[in-house]
Amino acid sequence: MHYQTVAPDNAEMVASVVDGYYFECPDVATLDAHLVDLRHRFLGPDSNTTDERKAKARADIDRLLERRLYLQMADAA
Repeated sequence: MHYQTVAPDNAEMVASVVDGYYFECPDVATLDAHLVDLRHRFLGPDSNTTDERKAKARADIDRLLERRLYLQMADAA
């Protein structure tokens, strides 16, 4: 996850629900690594985060899964 003060103009970036943060997702493997990281850091049994942050992590996961579907469809075409 990257932090930027200006929104990137890059088709490979997915914006987080947290202002200023973006995920670089050029391929499915990189995207899957972001998904694993989010699940472990914010949703895992050892995570010590607030319910609000967990909800934001779930929203980020939803955005990343949408991007994953797009990448898979683009590869199939």
